[in-house]
Amino acid sequence: MKIIIREKELKALFDGLAGVLYGRSVVSGGGEQNEHPKAKLLKLLRALIRGADVPGVLESEPIERDPGLGMIQETMSRYQGRQAELTTQAGLVAGEIAAVGGDYVKIAESGGTYVLIPLEQIVSFHLNGKQVME
Repeated sequence: MKIIIREKELKALFDGLAGVLYGRSVVSGGGEQNEHPKAKLLKLLRALIRGADVPGVLESEPIERDPGLGMIQETMSRYQGRQAELTTQAGLVAGEIAAVGGDYVKIAESGGTYVLIPLEQIVSFHLNGKQVME
């Protein structure tokens, strides 16, 4: 296959790619114009991912949590380190309760893998063949 392309078109293609990748607009003379709007968005996203405080962003009211989740979290914390079977909306997960976070439980399965389950997804769980909570 043979592709025929003009030098001017090739330069425009690479200038456009540079604008997308590096977040700037390039004029034909090689100089840079003002910062591209996508670059500003990328900087904002990178700052948020890195945990930097960005003024005017995420200054909303805290999200209300279901009060029942606190009870599930406390109950699961008491049984940390014990073998359990958790029934979730996606199915059954069996293993040791390795950790309990603010909104999740970490289960160590017998094969050595870990499963993070949101507390909101837990329907019930069992310890030593006895149902603890539903």
